[in-house]
Amino acid sequence: MICPRCTTAVLERQVRVNVTIDVCVACRGIWLDRGELETLNAQAVVASRYADDLEDDDDDDLVSGIPGAVANARMIAAINGGRR
Repeated sequence: MICPRCTTAVLERQVRVNVTIDVCVACRGIWLDRGELETLNAQAVVASRYADDLEDDDDDDLVSGIPGAVANARMIAAINGGRR
């Protein structure tokens, strides 16, 4: 596909977080298909909640002694809207 902005360069396809992004190497334009911006925004919200949960150390004792269990529990809680 040709870049709609500079009309000379061919767009490169890059996959980021399960979304295909078309990028123009000439003008650095980024082009998304319908619904892809919403998908990226939703994934950013989940990642933000997960990062916030990692900063909170209140429930470390629930799964202490199991490497990675606290981070996994917090990530699941973030994805489920705070429910474990």
